[in-house]
Amino acid sequence: AAAVYLADKAGGSFVAYVDPYTGRELHFQDLRRDFFTLVQYLHMYLLLPPAVGEWVVGPAVLIFVVMLATGLMLWWPKRKTDRHRSFTIKWGARWRRVNYDLHSVLGFYVAAVALLIALTGLMMSYEWLRTAATFVSNGGQTHPAETTPPVLDTLQVVSEPKQPVIDRYFEQMRRLSPGYAMLFLAAPTSTKQPVFGIAYQRALRFYHRDDYYFHPVSGELLRRLPHGSKSNGAKLVDMNYDLHTGLVLGLGGKIVAFLGSLLSASLPLTGFVVWWGKRNKPEKPRRTAYPAGA
Repeated sequence: AAAVYLADKAGGSFVAYVDPYTGRELHFQDLRRDFFTLVQYLHMYLLLPPAVGEWVVGPAVLIFVVMLATGLMLWWPKRKTDRHRSFTIKWGARWRRVNYDLHSVLGFYVAAVALLIALTGLMMSYEWLRTAATFVSNGGQTHPAETTPPVLDTLQVVSEPKQPVIDRYFEQMRRLSPGYAMLFLAAPTSTKQPVFGIAYQRALRFYHRDDYYFHPVSGELLRRLPHGSKSNGAKLVDMNYDLHTGLVLGLGGKIVAFLGSLLSASLPLTGFVVWWGKRNKPEKPRRTAYPAGA
């Protein structure tokens, strides 16, 4: 089936599943009432308007990254004799010590996964971070063709093809990326902007992809960016979602990402208990000083 995504001026979003051969509608869904769409908006914007929610979630994740980094510095054992204690939880100790170990020891074990998930999430939110990661991955070199869409020649008179233009997009992508398993194709919205399309090698895997730009009227191929010709920075950006969700390693990677996220969610709770315990330590009884010879 082909999925057609629609949006209205009121901010609603819908998806219609249709038979690509007959055009018959198979299923229509209002994404505003879809459970997983609500979870996604909760994750990205806390169900706030996107313009507001991104300014709440983004800085919070930045603070989380700083706290993870500084927490690792505090955890780092200063003496060799402390190393075993830093890697193990002393279950037989008092509950305050167990809570401290749960915070510090589990925090160390999930730090790498948590940092990866947090940084890849920030790359989705902040263009400056994507640009910086691309710049470093490319060794300081720039590749304008990967980031700048082709410019249409508005003076050129182009005759419309006899077949629907979207069919011509599809035919060229199928011919040039014969092994694709999932296809994304945007509908033309303006005669002044090129149409963007993506051919994915595997369904629901976003790393290996060929990018296409088409003329919105004639369907002529303006630019093709196959996966093999992309720079390291472009490949890193393409891989970002798969890294964020663990998909890059398949089901095992998703399980690791889930467990890492779950344990990361416990760190603020155990950290709060550590902070509260330090603020509310029971006062030790004062020793009474007796005069000499008493």
